[in-house]
Amino acid sequence: RYRALFDNAGVGIGRVSIDGRFLEVNDRYCELLGRTREELLSGGFEEITHPDDLAEDLRNVNRLLQGEATAFSMEKRYLGKDGSSIWVDMTVVLVRDARGEPVYFIPVVTDISARKDAEANLRKSEARLRAVVEAAPVGLVFADATGQITGGNARVEEIIGHSILPSPDVDAYADWISFHPDGRRVEAREYPLARVLGENAQRAELEVRYQRGDGRLSWVRFIASLVRDPGGNLLGGVVASLDVDAERRALTELERLNLDLTARVAKAVADREAALAQVHEMQKLETIDQLTGGVAHDFNNLLT
Repeated sequence: RYRALFDNAGVGIGRVSIDGRFLEVNDRYCELLGRTREELLSGGFEEITHPDDLAEDLRNVNRLLQGEATAFSMEKRYLGKDGSSIWVDMTVVLVRDARGEPVYFIPVVTDISARKDAEANLRKSEARLRAVVEAAPVGLVFADATGQITGGNARVEEIIGHSILPSPDVDAYADWISFHPDGRRVEAREYPLARVLGENAQRAELEVRYQRGDGRLSWVRFIASLVRDPGGNLLGGVVASLDVDAERRALTELERLNLDLTARVAKAVADREAALAQVHEMQKLETIDQLTGGVAHDFNNLLT
């Protein structure tokens, strides 16, 4: 039974002497390390352990020998023939004889290289995403599916003039003070993030006058979208914050200039119409004067 278990186990199993030399290994151990049984039995675990993991490995072995523990587990790297790293999850048990003297170690190892590669790729992906988020010209705030704010970038703090508020839920959005164009304060559930999470809408936006940390009101446009995993499950939401204060102030100034120009044009038209009316009256007076002069001339002829 022991031999069947040892030889056919889906994990690597071996026996290692107290001085660290392999006494026995199963086929899976050989496959995992990419070495033949003869190659493993001709050496010890120290020779094929990654230098950066060897010190911790030896400390754990000494703890077993000193009776501080009966087993230990750790993630470590073995060295392949080509010098590549082979990540394993290893559990080691110390076997003692009837007198309590150490006899040999039994290491059980599982290949976790795929998991480690996935973790490394995830870290790279997260690093790239963080770089993109921090370099984005718009402010970004992230929330989980419950509405709790989980973080954001530095740009959003520049726009709102204070640090990101750690809102635990949607109702806490009331702590973000802003006003509608008509002066009415924006309620918590009117914010775009609350709307997309509450209404399961993909996108919502709102332009407000936001009260910055220094008390100044500044125009900000909030645009919220839902975040889902590839299966369509809701993960949370993201809010893009755009500083549109200069744009809105320029638009207001343009509207003022437009109104002023309209008033000037209206006045110019009125002045022109008044001038035309005056000219028309002068023309009528001139016509009457000419008519009067002609009548007087004819009457004078009659008198003559």
